[in-house]
Amino acid sequence: MINSIFFKEEILGKKQSAFVAFIASWCATSMLEKDVFEKLKEEYKDKIVIECIDIDENSELADEYNVRSLPTILAIDEGEIVENLGCFQSEDDFKDAIDYYLKQKELMQFQNSDENQNSCFSTLKGVYARLKEALHFH
Repeated sequence: MINSIFFKEEILGKKQSAFVAFIASWCATSMLEKDVFEKLKEEYKDKIVIECIDIDENSELADEYNVRSLPTILAIDEGEIVENLGCFQSEDDFKDAIDYYLKQKELMQFQNSDENQNSCFSTLKGVYARLKEALHFH
């Protein structure tokens, strides 16, 4: 579990790629998501940041990112929030999402040059849109 300082300094400030879930201890679905995040956090620790933020302890951050339902999952690429993936994801679906993201990121880095660096961010937004669609209609 992280706090707003870690989120702003370590994820956004250092331009990390991450999946962050806003959760609350009183929300059963949030606790299920937390378990999924904790398990996958260890599995992907060298590849991407996977963390949870408790909205009761970090309400200003929840307000800043318009968290209106729990859990809310944000996809972040190089310190920029590129997508709100919405609510609870099963372990298998979330793992598929992470693997898909990592493959797309690797492909873009391989194909990316100085000339098309600006298109990388917009391409990732498209990747997240397809990811979000797949997860909600799976």
